[in-house]
Amino acid sequence: MTTLPNRLLATGLALWVIAAPLPARAGDLTPGQLRRLAVRAADDPAALRRLRRADTVGGRQVNLREPLSGVRAVTLAARLEALADGAGAADAHIGPRRAQDDARSILAGSAFRPEVFPRPLAGVLRRIGVWLAPLYSRVTVALAWIAARIPGGRATLWAVLAGVVVLAAATLAGRVARRSPAGRDIGTPGRARDGGAPDPARLERMADEAARAGDAEGSVRLRFTAGLLRLGGSGVIAYHPSITAGEIRRRLGSDAFESVAATFEEIVYGERRATRADADAARRGWDEVHRQVDA
Repeated sequence: MTTLPNRLLATGLALWVIAAPLPARAGDLTPGQLRRLAVRAADDPAALRRLRRADTVGGRQVNLREPLSGVRAVTLAARLEALADGAGAADAHIGPRRAQDDARSILAGSAFRPEVFPRPLAGVLRRIGVWLAPLYSRVTVALAWIAARIPGGRATLWAVLAGVVVLAAATLAGRVARRSPAGRDIGTPGRARDGGAPDPARLERMADEAARAGDAEGSVRLRFTAGLLRLGGSGVIAYHPSITAGEIRRRLGSDAFESVAATFEEIVYGERRATRADADAARRGWDEVHRQVDA
């Protein structure tokens, strides 16, 4: 259904194009032809092209190309419908001067102006593009230089780059998974290396050997697991390989355990480089934990 603004718009256009007609010439449309073409143009590309090419209607110069080009389909359909209705309405008894004044006022409105959509980030994106343009140019030149010197050219280059991206993504995903809470089974790192049943005393001897051999991280891991196994064996905690330091903290409330657990997490999950001092502190810390528990 044609809205009132569309009717006014189209009426104004029609009045403008037929008011004060001049002698007809080749390519001139009559108001009746204008109406018939507007009715057909929604489904007839040829009729739409003829409307866009029209430069006079009833001898009056017009420009239908701009309002009927470069707009969305729904907007075009509304304008054609309103134009068809308005062309018929323009046959009413309205004086030429009044018709021209009304048409000029209506056609100056926003309906026949180009559609403008909000672009709040246009300025920011434009500046970023300006900043990155030199870098993009250098990278493009470098890639073209490399592609020209390897077998397979661009295809080989893009295959290699895609492989690098996939490898980097897999590496990053692995690091994130290792650091996530779901991957922090604190009892797992110190399992007996021969696959046998873990024995706290054996793990503690292995921790001492690792410290003497310069493997401070291995010593901290082994002693931590040995300490958990001793706590589990004495019934202080319900030990299982996926037990978390948080569970043990809540159960023990021990400052000594807080210290050894913090060091363990910094080294294992925070990837801090372990030192011999850390290995020695872990041994003393676990001795204190057991003394506090037995007290």
